[in-house]
Amino acid sequence: YILNLTQEETGLSSDILSYYFLCNQAVSNPFQQRLTLSQRALANIHSQLQGLEREAVPQFPSAQKPLLSLEETLNVTEGNFHQLVALLHCRGLHK
Repeated sequence: YILNLTQEETGLSSDILSYYFLCNQAVSNPFQQRLTLSQRALANIHSQLQGLEREAVPQFPSAQKPLLSLEETLNVTEGNFHQLVALLHCRGLHK
């Protein structure tokens, strides 16, 4: 009843509601695929940025400061992403 009523009122999918209401370990996080793709994208950006630092800075020393700033921003973004992953896990709501 609660799942049906919440779905009617919020428009959320039954997968999301079931995951958060029941928090059954057999049911995967409905955001897991997107989170995995996002994590891969962040890792790819980090790798590309390291390549730029390795290749560009020797030829363009003035590029070092902006690249380091980007790396710092990326590190903060990765930290925020890990916090988001933890917040999206159903166990946090059930504690």
